[in-house]
Amino acid sequence: MSADQNKGDPYWDEAGAKGYGPAMYRSSDVESHVRGRCWQQAIDIANALGAPSDGHVLDLGCGDDAFANQVLSTHYRLVEGLDKSEASIQRAQAEARGQTIFRAVDLVALNYDSLPRYDVAFLIGILHHLTS
Repeated sequence: MSADQNKGDPYWDEAGAKGYGPAMYRSSDVESHVRGRCWQQAIDIANALGAPSDGHVLDLGCGDDAFANQVLSTHYRLVEGLDKSEASIQRAQAEARGQTIFRAVDLVALNYDSLPRYDVAFLIGILHHLTS
């Protein structure tokens, strides 16, 4: 990314550095409940659609990628997370499990044709950030 693209948003950079859970939830019990339900629903939908456990998975707008590290890496062979926040990606990579790959990219400027083929793509908590 260019220097201008990598400036990021101070809130998300700080949240990425300390973890999105503590930044977004006042209680670890609430965080666990909300994330657990959302993440389980995502896995249930992927299973219903026939997502292969030996598949290559994309987590687009992965943030600190607690989802990929705690859930996706236990269900799929290869997981790749993309997010704009460099701090979030650094945290995700430091906590990576199994075959997980994280990259900081500008999701608006990204040439999506350059990405490999994925068996499953998860977009959790990202669409409401898009402005156009």
